Amino acid sequence: MNTKALKELVKQFNCLMLNGASSECLDELAEQIQRYNMSAYDIQTPFIARRNRITDFELEKWERISELVPPSKNTKLFEMAFGSGRDLLIAKNLGYDVYGCELSNYLYMNFLAEFKFDSNKIIQSDIRNIPFCDNSFDLIRHNASFLHMPIIGPGYTVHKCLEESYRLLTKNGCLYIFTKEGQGFETIDTLDGLGKRSFQLYTEKTLKELLHDCGFAVTEFNHYNRERNGKRILWIEAFAYKND
Repeated sequence: MNTKALKELVKQFNCLMLNGASSECLDELAEQIQRYNMSAYDIQTPFIARRNRITDFELEKWERISELVPPSKNTKLFEMAFGSGRDLLIAKNLGYDVYGCELSNYLYMNFLAEFKFDSNKIIQSDIRNIPFCDNSFDLIRHNASFLHMPIIGPGYTVHKCLEESYRLLTKNGCLYIFTKEGQGFETIDTLDGLGKRSFQLYTEKTLKELLHDCGFAVTEFNHYNRERNGKRILWIEAFAYKND
């Protein structure tokens, strides 16, 4: 499905929601939209598996995280959609009690086969539905975890991911987000050999509204202008807290 077709699905969803469609109808359409997200993700799965190099830029991001949530064996960190597992390794080396999930069977099995992690902590799961108890984690990271997932409203897609993160965080627990900056839902070729793909982009305003919708108090935004494959890519980073 191309971006134009996906935008039509989102438009249809919004129209049905405004006209009071049943939750069953909305849920079915939302799942169609989510399946598109997974098809886009599956295309890049082998590419993600190769991107496990730890760069100075990644370590700099972790420096700020460590300042706000100091690592210790009692500080539980959950990595959403861990991909190659690079950040699980960084977090473990820093001293966090590390948990994480990955839906792709390829990436999940590849990581467990290569590295010694507790399989009760590193699970295969959708980031919208994590099988852990409420108030379980002190820090949750969404590092480029919902790039291809369009925003369609409370209870669905990105909102659902963040609502689940809110449930899992301890009181005053920290949420970290790193995602592409821009406007709307766009088709972009990142020149990684994967062709044109659809991306949900975020302005500071959009991301702040989304986080507030899900109950978070936002405390910090950072903006990055990075070069990759000769192309400039804008990124936005947010820190937010569960404040109930």
